Amino acid sequence: MIMVFDTDTEVVDIAYIYIIFESFIFFSFITLFISTSTLQGIKNPFIIPYISFYRQILMPLIFFFLVVNVFHLSIIYLWVSMFLIITSAAIYLRVYVTKQLKIAREKVQG
Repeated sequence: MIMVFDTDTEVVDIAYIYIIFESFIFFSFITLFISTSTLQGIKNPFIIPYISFYRQILMPLIFFFLVVNVFHLSIIYLWVSMFLIITSAAIYLRVYVTKQLKIAREKVQG
C-alpha cells in the first residue's frame, strides 16, 4: 500500500516502521476516545482539556525537543515518544474514568 504513494525503498521502509508503531498507538486512541465519551456521558468532562493539553502540546514539546535537539536520535524515537505520550495519557484517563464511574455509581445508589 505504501508503494502506491512512493516507490523509494527508504521511504517504504520508514513508513512500514511507522505503521507498526501506529497500530499499537491505535489501541491507546480507542481508550482515550471511549474514556472521553464516558466522562461526557456522566457529565464530568473536567479533566479532558488537561489530558488533551498534556497529549498534544506539553509532552510532545518536551519529548520531541529532547529526541531531536539533545540526544540527536533517529525519527523512530519520535514515534516511540508518540507511543509513550499517547499511551500514558490513555492509561491515566482510564484509571481516572474508573474512579469517576465508581463515584457516580455511589451517588446514584445512595
